[in-house]
Amino acid sequence: MIKKWHAKHLKTIGILLIIIVLFSTSLYTFFYGEITNATTFIDFLYFGVTTTTTLGAEDMVPTSQRVRLYIALYMFVFLYVLVFSEFVTID
Repeated sequence: MIKKWHAKHLKTIGILLIIIVLFSTSLYTFFYGEITNATTFIDFLYFGVTTTTTLGAEDMVPTSQRVRLYIALYMFVFLYVLVFSEFVTID
């Protein structure tokens, strides 16, 4: 029982980490220059992690409506995956 619980949560954490990295990469690729103080991939990764974990550090902010829309859609997808992955069982 404990092993199944552990494996399930490791799978969820892995999926969520992959989503965060993909989100940060897409921000860096498509929206470079549209987030204040973000100039390197590490900055975009930092922004992705703070956005996803809802810490919301205010040192980096989106400067255009399309970035804000992209982030809002991303958060819906992230929350959906988070909730859905909790109900998936590993056999």
